[in-house]
Amino acid sequence: VEISTCCGNFHNVKEFAKRLISVFGSIPSEQSYSLVGFATNASFVSNLMPLSADALSSLDSLAYSGGRTNHAAAISSCQQTFSNPDDAVERKNMIILITDGNPTEPRDEKSATKESIAAANQVKEAGSILIPVMLTTSSIDNKTADYMTEISSDEEFLNASLYALDSVEESLLSKVFCEE
Repeated sequence: VEISTCCGNFHNVKEFAKRLISVFGSIPSEQSYSLVGFATNASFVSNLMPLSADALSSLDSLAYSGGRTNHAAAISSCQQTFSNPDDAVERKNMIILITDGNPTEPRDEKSATKESIAAANQVKEAGSILIPVMLTTSSIDNKTADYMTEISSDEEFLNASLYALDSVEESLLSKVFCEE
């Protein structure tokens, strides 16, 4: 992928995530956010924290790292941020997995898909909600659609063009409100 294409897409996804967090923040409820960036590896950008300027600025610190796509590590890392023994608050845990491709890490696409499905199943068994969002520049194939459906908590996923991220915002908000 050409660096101008990938990094422009990455910037658009970060801006989309900031808008989502801001919109969620306008909902009158107690909310916390954690951010996990992923490519070949997953890394914590921020642990669970209330919405604040810090939550939004932590997105700005997220840098494009290139590499492969490791959904399993991203999903597991997100779930890990919910596991705070000091946090006795009963809450609904939700993971919004925003990706632009099929899992390709670790090893190969077949094993990566299998590991991602296993990670998604663990998250769902723990009671968390997983909403996958596939951002593409073209239509997706049946194999990708089947995979995204399988990792989803409700067997549905959102698919949007990287060039029209606003189109998915309303759909995602209605899914989030329906899950509450």
